[in-house]
Amino acid sequence: MRRTKARLLLPLLALSLSLSPDVRAATPDAQLVIYIETSVETLMPATLELGDLTLHSTAGTIGLRPVRRILDSADLSVSQGLFVDQPVAPGHYDSLHAQIAAITTHVGQAEVKPELPPEGVAVRLDLEIRSGECTFVILRWRPRAPADSGPHVPELTVIHPSVPPLGSVAFVTNEKSGNVTVIDQASSRVVDCIAVGRGPRDIAYSPLDQLLFVALAEDDAVAVVEAGSRRLLQTVPLRFGDEPSRLLLVAEEQRLYVLNRASDSVTVLSMPSLQDVGRIAVSPGPRSLVRDDRTGYLYVACETAGEIFVYDPALTRPVTSLVVDSTPIELALDSRRRELHVASGMRRRIVTVDLDTGAVTGQIDLCAVAAGVVFDEATSRLYAAARRCREVAVLTPTSSMEIRAIELADAPGLIALSADRRRILATLPAVDRLEICNVTGSQVAATIETGRQPYAVISP
Repeated sequence: MRRTKARLLLPLLALSLSLSPDVRAATPDAQLVIYIETSVETLMPATLELGDLTLHSTAGTIGLRPVRRILDSADLSVSQGLFVDQPVAPGHYDSLHAQIAAITTHVGQAEVKPELPPEGVAVRLDLEIRSGECTFVILRWRPRAPADSGPHVPELTVIHPSVPPLGSVAFVTNEKSGNVTVIDQASSRVVDCIAVGRGPRDIAYSPLDQLLFVALAEDDAVAVVEAGSRRLLQTVPLRFGDEPSRLLLVAEEQRLYVLNRASDSVTVLSMPSLQDVGRIAVSPGPRSLVRDDRTGYLYVACETAGEIFVYDPALTRPVTSLVVDSTPIELALDSRRRELHVASGMRRRIVTVDLDTGAVTGQIDLCAVAAGVVFDEATSRLYAAARRCREVAVLTPTSSMEIRAIELADAPGLIALSADRRRILATLPAVDRLEICNVTGSQVAATIETGRQPYAVISP
């Protein structure tokens, strides 16, 4: 990834929108992600309506498709807004140019529609976009009162965010964008992105090697990223048609288990070589997997088969299966009490199973089917993301009770605990957002725009 070098903002003459042969010939295998924000200290109510947005180089011009064409300073002062998220041709680009369709600002309490700059507005860049990489840019817009005469030129500048240590960041996979969003949890700001491949779903982290592993469903592969530098190291191919969807890293066994949703299998990769050392055929419709550290058994929720497949890696064979629900989809393990919490894909409930006996020992009813579950052994609380009622339910399995519910802005997907276990991070796939919730309250602390269709999140 390359950072932009900010220069003075100058109005530029609009360049031709036609693409030169050089730019057309280039393959758009790089990514450009731009966020825009407004400084609270300089806030003045204003709205910009954008026309054409283009990226310029000496070789020609590329048209950009902004995620939003209306910029509202009130919204952008609260949180960043995703501005551009698209593939582009690699190359060197020197400016970003925006035509302005309308401006609304204020002088005192009076609403004013100043004269538009006919040439638009541009930010000078020194932007090197490399093949296979995701180039990340933040624009800061400073709303100000229009001058007494002449066109009103919006003030945009490029800023360079600093990326905090690993303990303060979260990584979100974006299935439709093909990248991973890097979030500073303290400021609730996006600070970087990582291009990983097509269809990124689940993500795992190795604290020993400080590596991220990303399941690439459309590439039938696993991407390996150096977490500190956010650099893609390699892509490990699986079998054609596997559609890897979930990951389980077992550090003491030096194994990475890859659940392949389309081929009804689990691939076993050795660490750190990431060689394929085994393949486990499981029951139809695998959705999620966990491991019992005491026995080493793997438990795989198989929705179509209606059972939980139990496998012993030491014996390299299945041990048994558990039938506790007709459509098990999500699993969470309490290793101290040796209980498995199973979320149903059709019924609004979570069933608790004793791993030693296989008997059902409890059940908690939910307001909707759980799309994601996570268990916190420090507090013995279970968190369940209820999709249709748009909440994260806080549960105590020992008493089969729901303590409270955290209301979300939209239907949640997979969820995760922060590294300090003080926050729940919930993906909202339908609206391309992540919400951060305090576990001690019932309010959302921050809402962050991610890439398209966030799938999973992890907080190292």
